[in-house]
Amino acid sequence: MVLELSDKEYSVYKLNAKDKIDNSIFRDDFISITKTEDEISIVAVSGATEHFEKKEDYWKLLKICGVLDFNLIGIISKISAILADKGISIFVISTFNTDYIMVKKDNLEKAVKILEQNEYTVKNKLVRHR
Repeated sequence: MVLELSDKEYSVYKLNAKDKIDNSIFRDDFISITKTEDEISIVAVSGATEHFEKKEDYWKLLKICGVLDFNLIGIISKISAILADKGISIFVISTFNTDYIMVKKDNLEKAVKILEQNEYTVKNKLVRHR
């Protein structure tokens, strides 16, 4: 399975459920918004908005390549288990066609190495500096 690493850095923003979302946040290619009665959560490129209650920075985004049918079972579970076994937590976002896995930037190199050791291919991966 192939995963594609975005070269951008992302943040998870928390807004009050009654807050309005600034239209400028829609400029980037990837954004995810979830609204509940308690909150609005937004995943967007870091610095996309200054209007938030809380935020969590330093996330990197891995896209699982290909259209994933709803009948496919265990894709996220397997990746999650592989990374959890090595102490790496993830943040998962799913759309109709695609699943995305976010890993904290300081765990990215380790996560890529672990995934590659488990027969995943990571494209556009982080250039390792020595």
